[in-house]
Amino acid sequence: MIGDWTAASVRARGLAARRVGAAACRTLAHSGSLSEALAALTHTPYNHDLRTGMNVAAAERAVSSTLLWHLRVLAGWAPSRGHDRVRVLAAAFEIANIVGKLAQFDGRPEVAPYELGAFAAAWPPVSRASSGEEVRTALTASVWGDPGGTDMPTIGAALTVAWVRRVAFGVPEAANWAKMFGGLLLARMIAAGTPPVAGSANDRNLRMVIGGRWTPTTKLADLTAVLSKSASRALDAGDVAASLWRAEARAWKLLEKDALRLQRGWNPGPQAVVAAAGLLAVDAWRVRAALELAARGGRAADEVLDVVA
Repeated sequence: MIGDWTAASVRARGLAARRVGAAACRTLAHSGSLSEALAALTHTPYNHDLRTGMNVAAAERAVSSTLLWHLRVLAGWAPSRGHDRVRVLAAAFEIANIVGKLAQFDGRPEVAPYELGAFAAAWPPVSRASSGEEVRTALTASVWGDPGGTDMPTIGAALTVAWVRRVAFGVPEAANWAKMFGGLLLARMIAAGTPPVAGSANDRNLRMVIGGRWTPTTKLADLTAVLSKSASRALDAGDVAASLWRAEARAWKLLEKDALRLQRGWNPGPQAVVAAAGLLAVDAWRVRAALELAARGGRAADEVLDVVA
């Protein structure tokens, strides 16, 4: 029923309207220091988790935490189908928690996990795990499925690929985003020399989303010719491993364009909630990029600064 979506749609538009925006992010990126950029965010929603004196990693994580909180608010206003959609979109935060847990087994410093609330799927048992084997067991018994290994790179890749599949089939309004980021993910795997092994879960999941004309031996330069338009639209035939960051920037900007189109007009429904989630994610990505540049003194080539515009 449309009426079930009205309150969630109003809340979604309100949250999306509070974005920092591209122009302000470009100004942030030109800041002379990270402290100056953080001060400029004082009167934005991100200020809730930001603190003066933070290093850039902590500041970027605080921005992500604000995004997660906004998604939890959005899901709380939505009917059950809307909550399910936002939960799938927000699953990246559970991936971050799981990868962080695995990093501890490798001796890396502990990082406070994101507060997932009702978004948690496998995190409660994973948080209690004491080995990669226990993490794999917990994931296998969850919506994530068997990651096919126990080490951090294997599990991280498997979760990311599975997330793309979950978005493609669990959030109809974001299916094209899943295809686009699935194509970008495959490009990154090929560039790193770790394409999905034929017949593996990663291979099957990616083929379900972006089709199967590619093979594990496909070269990066040939990828745009064998992927669908939806899967390759953020890629360029001239992209090389060192410049895939440009493809990621294109993907986020294309996502923003799609989300703005979804949000256009007054049509209460799941599209309004998904559009807001997308716009909030793009804004957080821009703010993080701007803080990274500000931490370098606001000095960067124009093509790098263009990423946040």
